[in-house]
Amino acid sequence: MVSVLLSRSMDRFCKLSLVLVQLGLFTVGNTLSKKYNFRSFMMASASKSTCQLVQDLKEWKFGKLKLLELPIDDEKNNYVRRNNRGCLFSEVMPTPLKSPKLVSFSKDVLINILNMDPNVTKTQDFADFIAGNKIMENSVPLAHRYGGHQFGYWAMQLGDGRAILLGEFTNSAGDRWELQLKGSGSTPYSRDGDGRAVLRSSIREFLCSEAMYYLGIPTSRAGAIVVSEERTLRDPMYDGNPVMENTAVVLRIAPTWFRFGSFELLMKTNELELPKKLFDFIIKIIMYNLMKLTEALFPLLTEIQKKQTSDLLQSEANYLTDSLINTFSKKLGLPQSDKQLVEMFAEMLEETKADFTMSYRDLSEIELDQMDKPCPGQYWALATVAQHDAYPRFVSAYKEKLKETGITDEERRKQMCQINPRYVLRNWMAQSAINEADDDNFVEVERLLRILSSPFTMQEEAEEMGFSKPPPGWASKLRLSCSS
Repeated sequence: MVSVLLSRSMDRFCKLSLVLVQLGLFTVGNTLSKKYNFRSFMMASASKSTCQLVQDLKEWKFGKLKLLELPIDDEKNNYVRRNNRGCLFSEVMPTPLKSPKLVSFSKDVLINILNMDPNVTKTQDFADFIAGNKIMENSVPLAHRYGGHQFGYWAMQLGDGRAILLGEFTNSAGDRWELQLKGSGSTPYSRDGDGRAVLRSSIREFLCSEAMYYLGIPTSRAGAIVVSEERTLRDPMYDGNPVMENTAVVLRIAPTWFRFGSFELLMKTNELELPKKLFDFIIKIIMYNLMKLTEALFPLLTEIQKKQTSDLLQSEANYLTDSLINTFSKKLGLPQSDKQLVEMFAEMLEETKADFTMSYRDLSEIELDQMDKPCPGQYWALATVAQHDAYPRFVSAYKEKLKETGITDEERRKQMCQINPRYVLRNWMAQSAINEADDDNFVEVERLLRILSSPFTMQEEAEEMGFSKPPPGWASKLRLSCSS
């Protein structure tokens, strides 16, 4: 929910950065681009391309990597875990992947972000590029050094353990993007892992990234995914029964992959020479996640400065709360915020354990005169909500509020269907595609990518597949972790 709001409140977040500048923690020189677009960093949206698309991968190249302005690890043989100091990145080449094969690609990413003709995907060169086997012109592969917390405890140095940044690309629209390979082999930050990703987790990331984008949620993008006949040992159910799984690599794309855990690590390890360089760089390149940034900066602030920053953060928290109510009022088809109706519907959802997505969608599609008793077959999620004791009161108050607005029922349903999706990537849907992909059949991956690119529109194919129906019984048995 908050992710959707971040792009809308970006101008308010920028005020935090201005405060930090006023506090003397940042310097803004003439190098700050006048074309800097905060929204492009948050939404990670692709500008529609009108340029000549690259037909041959040999004609495509990276631009000069700005991150090389920051301290780079002196060690170049970077395949063994070690604790680094005095650097923010380590140069490390991707580990070659044997006989990579293309699983799927995002046509929108290729055309509108990378300015590539989709026909390039038919070549082995493209599969080798995604696998990390083919290093393009101007590429300087890097692994990012950062720290962070795990399971509630400070874990010291973490870093890119199975992700390698290839470089940056500025497309025909003037938008700067960083390309990263997930699952491309060991780095100094791999800890006890092998730096590889498996097919099942890679498919989930590929599909989820693109599905979120088409839902309008700020996210990184996924360009393509390849699979190899190479296999690695994993315990998919975390039950002590490891199996050999196919390895895969995903091309991930974002305006920046910089982690604010770098600030935390530098402060924790007392590397106080680096933060100033890093702060000056960040103000020119990225401006999000400022709450975490402020936490890292607190050791440098005076008491007065801490009070100023805390007051601004509290103001932002209040603004986000108000914005959440406004957003969910719109999901209910209300042109103005109504905290009572929003909270009433949310409480019924929680207490009946009704499906979140389809409850809002059912409310979007059902006519007002049918709302008192939703048909369990057609409106199965809302029918679950209707079992709540407070449902009649909600319907009565909801109808009265709509009457006050003067909006027609047809207009209400049309507007709500444009913001409440009928299809989202559910775990059982992804698992079904993974099962087919394990047998070298990628049709279901392509089907999901196609359907999820239009999540607000009813599609015959999706209905036949049951994508708007209750999940099958076996879905409750699926078990995942953050690496799944």
